[in-house]
Amino acid sequence: MPPQEHWDELFWAVVWILPLILAGVIVIVVLKRRSRQAPPPTTNEAFTVENLRQLYQQGQLTQAEFERAKANIFLKIRELPGGPSPKGPDGKTQS
Repeated sequence: MPPQEHWDELFWAVVWILPLILAGVIVIVVLKRRSRQAPPPTTNEAFTVENLRQLYQQGQLTQAEFERAKANIFLKIRELPGGPSPKGPDGKTQS
């Protein structure tokens, strides 16, 4: 059996190394979670239906282009996490 002072050195080495390893794991987990989350668009980046209306009123979009783009915007909004669920013709949520 090794002398008592070797056990003391091993104990203090473990006392210092384990918290460092734990802190490293926590930092890695937090950084991975942040990198997976896409930042929400700012108001300057978001293209809204109001922007489409303005383009349509200015004659830069046809009625068909306006309707198609508006439908695409609503489709993208529904696909967002926490976005509204699609409603049927009777106003009830579809399953």
